[in-house]
Amino acid sequence: MFEIGNYVFYGSEGVCRIDDIVSSPFSDAPDGVKYYVLHSAHGGGSTAYIPLDRAESLIRPLMSESDIALLMSKINGVILFEEINLKFLKEEYNVAIKSGNPLEWVRVIKTVEARTINGRENGKKVSDAERAYAENARRFLYKEMSIVLCIPEDKVEEYIADATSVL
Repeated sequence: MFEIGNYVFYGSEGVCRIDDIVSSPFSDAPDGVKYYVLHSAHGGGSTAYIPLDRAESLIRPLMSESDIALLMSKINGVILFEEINLKFLKEEYNVAIKSGNPLEWVRVIKTVEARTINGRENGKKVSDAERAYAENARRFLYKEMSIVLCIPEDKVEEYIADATSVL
């Protein structure tokens, strides 16, 4: 069970803070059902209500510092998506983003970066939609790491570069 004040990762909202636990905020909700009240840490003021009895399937705790250290150790070995058909590649990105798995987010980011570099070399551009997937993955990853490591979001990329550089 999560507590008020905890940060969690919730689906398409990304990192959220649990600001309250309330009874039935909806008129048609059964009596006695308790809900977490989540507010996005990404701005925008969105609110989500998650039933406590379904929370484990919908939200997860943020990574720990040791989880981040393990993630950093795996980044250089991430296997890129190899889908040639852009439609299927976008589906793979979408699944990866929705998975809530930081390593999958890294996979999206690295794939789009590699395709961007390859495209420049071959006179092709990566689509705006494809870049948007990478930005969404970055937004989720950087916010989560920022909160866990207590560093500003604009320093996360530098942290990753330092943590993954091969000496």
